Amino acid sequence: MEKSVLRTGGLCVLVSAAILTALYFLFRIMVAHTVGLTPVYIASKDIPPRTKITQEYLTEISVPYAYIQDYACASKDDIIGKYTEIQGMIPAGSLFYKRMLFDEEDLPDGPVTQLKEGETVYTMETDLTNTGSVAAGMRVDIQVSVTLKESYLSGCLLENVRVIAVKDHKGLSLDDPESTGMPYFTELAVPREYIDLLKTAELAGKLSLYASNAAYDTESKTVLKEGEITEYLYGIRVRK
Repeated sequence: MEKSVLRTGGLCVLVSAAILTALYFLFRIMVAHTVGLTPVYIASKDIPPRTKITQEYLTEISVPYAYIQDYACASKDDIIGKYTEIQGMIPAGSLFYKRMLFDEEDLPDGPVTQLKEGETVYTMETDLTNTGSVAAGMRVDIQVSVTLKESYLSGCLLENVRVIAVKDHKGLSLDDPESTGMPYFTELAVPREYIDLLKTAELAGKLSLYASNAAYDTESKTVLKEGEITEYLYGIRVRK
């Protein structure tokens, strides 16, 4: 009799445990359906400022969609290859928010990171009339035009100058989806010894950019073009 009672009690415990387990999983399914779980990526470890994000920094989890909304990146393509901001670290376990991530050229000091030894960034105001189809990564020739009292001078000042970025009036690269698409200024990588000459040229006349003969030759170096316009600009500097 006693054994029968024990067997019955044990069976009840097992049945109860099975029911509770089933209810637990049913509850999880219902909760997942109700809150709308969606896969998202979080930082697998601390990511320092201005770091390029690679696969090793990502861990996939599932969270309610209402938790991430449109502020966090849910796709790898929106995260891998991006850079963390200059003064911000992404802590382990954090979601990757869109405002935290930048393309290299859009970093506040992005242009500086692309400079080679002896170069500095020269920012030149531009529009469609003096840039044409110039784009980031190209090599350009800088043409200078000066109107004098009784004559007109025009010629190439620098050849094979590297274009770092072309941006709109909001400071966005033209290939940014939110850009106006209208060039407002161009950032050039210019050897330091030519900066003063370029400034003189801008004060004296108008600068225009044209794709060089070696527009995409990564080995080309910037060259000062000797000629009438260069002599004229040197003359202005001497008179100053």
